Amino acid sequence: MFTRVEAPSVTAPPAAPAAAEVADAEAGLWGFDPAERESPPGVAAGSAPPAVDPVAVVAEAALAVESRPAGSASGSSTADTSPASPHGWTVRLSPRAARERESRLRKRLDELPVLTDAIIAQVHQQRRAVSDRGTAREAVHAASEQSAPSELAVAATRMAELIDGHRLTEAAALALRASEAFPGEVAADLACRVGEAARHSKDDDLATLCFTTSVLAAPPGDPACWQLAGMALERKDPRLAPIWMEFLAKLLRARGADEDAVVVYRQLLSLTPRREDVRDILRLASLTGVLPD
Repeated sequence: MFTRVEAPSVTAPPAAPAAAEVADAEAGLWGFDPAERESPPGVAAGSAPPAVDPVAVVAEAALAVESRPAGSASGSSTADTSPASPHGWTVRLSPRAARERESRLRKRLDELPVLTDAIIAQVHQQRRAVSDRGTAREAVHAASEQSAPSELAVAATRMAELIDGHRLTEAAALALRASEAFPGEVAADLACRVGEAARHSKDDDLATLCFTTSVLAAPPGDPACWQLAGMALERKDPRLAPIWMEFLAKLLRARGADEDAVVVYRQLLSLTPRREDVRDILRLASLTGVLPD
């Protein structure tokens, strides 16, 4: 005698959506948009990315760039190794790949003067805008009435005393005169220090005057550019924030720091989501591993 056994029921899988049901915004590059990249470790696929503060990103990136030793990825070094992987190891480039990378970096550095001219033009525009108001106007007037310092070291000592005494307008005036008399990296650094103190005191006009002075003392003035970008982001300036973020991305790219430049380009895209050229740059960087020339 046989016992009848019921076969288990099988539920058919849901039908795949028709092509017309997939919105264009959801189907970029067959469901994958390299501009978005892969989910970082610890974040489930498909989950909403964590909120990113652009001001914090710029501040952290500026600190990282300033703390790099000479000859690192941000400089013009052409070492024959690829960037370190997340696992801490590096891959030595083949001679041909190393030559291609060196040629690419040389080409980018050749383009730096054009970028520097654009930064200087923007700096002059912002400098004119703040030079006739508030403490920035007072600093410009004071600088025009005082003689240039005899030595940069003497000016640096006096400037430190003025900053410690919270006499920032006088320090800014001295920074202006020192940068005119002794243009270069040292004068640019002194002006940047006064600008940082003014920014900490919430005097944006005086800070802008000092940072623009720093750029003009030693163009393109990367540290001051980072500060100007951070100020524009803090103010949520719809015009200046994208301008300075793009300058930063291009400066990093010119120095061969593609990974850092990609981070800044992503922030630029969040500020200007309709910039298809920026989206294309991120797509190509994701597919090829380097920023396009």
